[in-house]
Amino acid sequence: IADTSAGQFVLKFDSNLDTLIYATTFGDGGSGGQINISPTAFLVDQCQNVYASGWGGTLAGGTKVLTNNMPLTSNAFRSSTNTLDFYLYVMDRNLDTVLYGSFFGGTATRDHVDGGTSRFDKRGVIYQSVCASCGNGPTGSDFPTTPNSYAPTKNISIGGNYCNNALFKFDFEILPKAKIISDKTVICAPGFVTFKDSSKNAEELIWDFYGTTTRTQGLDTTIYFTVPGQYIVKQIARDTICDSYDSTFITIDVQANPILYQRIPDIVTCDTNQINIIARSNLTVNQFLWSSNAQFSDTLKALSDSTLLVRPSFTAKNYYIKLSNPGSLCEVIDTIRVQYIPLHANSSMLSDT
Repeated sequence: IADTSAGQFVLKFDSNLDTLIYATTFGDGGSGGQINISPTAFLVDQCQNVYASGWGGTLAGGTKVLTNNMPLTSNAFRSSTNTLDFYLYVMDRNLDTVLYGSFFGGTATRDHVDGGTSRFDKRGVIYQSVCASCGNGPTGSDFPTTPNSYAPTKNISIGGNYCNNALFKFDFEILPKAKIISDKTVICAPGFVTFKDSSKNAEELIWDFYGTTTRTQGLDTTIYFTVPGQYIVKQIARDTICDSYDSTFITIDVQANPILYQRIPDIVTCDTNQINIIARSNLTVNQFLWSSNAQFSDTLKALSDSTLLVRPSFTAKNYYIKLSNPGSLCEVIDTIRVQYIPLHANSSMLSDT
C-alpha cells in the first residue's frame, strides 16, 4: 500500500536504532510528495497495527495540502474534506492493508491543533483536544458533536478567529470487542433467555455460561433457567494472531415465582350442565385473565374473578388462564380442556318362554 509519491512516511527500527525493519509512505501520491498533514498522534497497538492522525491546512505560513485523494475506507466517518480537517489512518501489522481511513472535522470551517494534545491508547482509541470551527463567527459551529455533550455548539464573545476548543474520542474498532445482547436480564423462574453475539473483530470467542466454558467463532443461544438466582454469562473476544482480547459479562437475575397455583385437570363430563372452573392460588394472586385463545387477545371475565362458568359441548373447547400480580414479572399460564361426551346405554327385554 506504500505510495512513493506520498508526503508522509513511517519507519520502524530495532531497539538499538541501527537496523531498519520496515518503511512505508501514505497520503495523496498524486501531489508529488506534497505534505498532506501535520502529524498529531501516532500509535502501534497491541496487535502491531499502525495508527496515525494529523490535520491539513494553513497555519502561520505552513501548508499541508489535504485532498480528497487521501486513502479512505468504506466505513469512513467522513469521505470528503474542505482541506481544513483532521485525517485518521490505520495500517495493519504487515503494512499491506489500510484498515481505516477517514477525514474528521467541520464541513466548512477550519480545524487544526497546535500539537501535544492528542493521544492514542493501546486499544486503538484516539483522544484529541483541538481548535475547532475556526473563522466562522462567534456561533458558527459545524464540528461533529454527540448528543448530550457538554457543549454541542460554540458560543464565543471575544477574539477574531473565533476558534473553540473541542474534545473528541474516536474508537476505530480495529481490535476485538466483546459484546453480549440478551433479550432479558430479569426473568421469573422458569423462563427462557436468548443471548446474541454482537462482538467484533474476533477470530475466537470464549463463552462462560456460569461455569460451563465453550469456544466458538460465534454463538447465539437460548437458555432455560429453572432455579432462582443470579447467573453471570461471560464472553471473551480474542485475536488469535496477537493474542489480544476483550471481555464482557452480563448478569441474569432469575426470580422465584411466588404464585402457588393448583393446576386444573381437563374436564370430561356426561351432561351439559354448566360447570364452574375455579383457579386456586392460595391467595398469592389477585389477577386472573381468562381467555378463549392462547394469545389472550380476548377477556372472558373480570381480572379479579378466579372462576369461569362454562357449558360443555360435544366439541372439545380449550380455556386459557394467566395468573399474575401487578408490577410483577412472574406469571402462571394454564390450559383447561372441557368436553361433553354423552353416556350411551343399551337395553333389551327378555320374553317369558
